[in-house]
Amino acid sequence: MSNSNLLLTGEVAQRLGVTSRRVRSLIESNRLPAHRASPAELAMLITAGRVTVIPTRGLWLIQEGDLASVADRRVGRPPKADTDTTQK
Repeated sequence: MSNSNLLLTGEVAQRLGVTSRRVRSLIESNRLPAHRASPAELAMLITAGRVTVIPTRGLWLIQEGDLASVADRRVGRPPKADTDTTQK
């Protein structure tokens, strides 16, 4: 698998205009396909200089082509429900 096809959560966040935490949320909710980096993938990323620190929970890797699965996502918070209970 090519190193250039794999994106880190920070790289995905920049492309989508969101935070890395939001990217992890999309992964955890199964809306964005991803996998944990294998030792071989970690070595490849370190050698390429794309990774200098490895988080204790490991790294998520996302295929560049999988970004299309969240391209049509809603941006921002959902609108609040009308909670006005005053009588008119």
